[in-house]
Amino acid sequence: MLKKIAYTAVLFSSLGLSASAQEVAAVNYSTSKAFLKPVSGQFTVELPASYTGGGITHFKLNQLRGRYFLDPSTALRSSFTLDLNKYRYGGISRSITNLIVAPGVEKHFKGSKRFSPYLGAELRLSKQFSSFESDEVKITGAASTFTSSTDRNDIGVGVGLFAGVDYYITKRFYVGAELGYSIDYLMYGDIKVKPANEPSYVIDPKETAPKDSHSVNAILKVGFKF
Repeated sequence: MLKKIAYTAVLFSSLGLSASAQEVAAVNYSTSKAFLKPVSGQFTVELPASYTGGGITHFKLNQLRGRYFLDPSTALRSSFTLDLNKYRYGGISRSITNLIVAPGVEKHFKGSKRFSPYLGAELRLSKQFSSFESDEVKITGAASTFTSSTDRNDIGVGVGLFAGVDYYITKRFYVGAELGYSIDYLMYGDIKVKPANEPSYVIDPKETAPKDSHSVNAILKVGFKF
């Protein structure tokens, strides 16, 4: 009987020491100065600069992204993009405003102390507002008189796949890069046309079919961990 009690005491003591060791290891894992990458419950805020082309190649800083880490290998994220394009030359004024909200998830891999490679997917919700004005005509719903698909009012839903890497320079600051591919289904809105000396009219979006839009997105980013 005494032997059973002794064995039981030793067993529970061993389990207690093991649990304490694991707890200490977990605390050291998340607070160690040598460990720079996010752990459970931490947030990051990023400023991505997206690559764009089409005549002139440049980067746009028009996006804000936040991430919440469920654990060191899994993060929930959400991106908000506001792209404002306004042109005025002579008596012509064009405006295109594009809004995109994209919630998603990231799967991070081991990497190293500073490198954190990841893959992920996101849902994309978008809305575009366009207008055109000259001495001859005023248009709401398109940014040119040719009503091309890129200039139209639209609402879209899509999905995106991406791969990226973060490099932690300090415990609170990192830089990174990401390459993604997205597919969006766009549904066009009405185009309201008001000529200067003629009656106004509306171009029904049913006259043109919805369009699938494919794009490759490349970004560089800076981020902060909290």
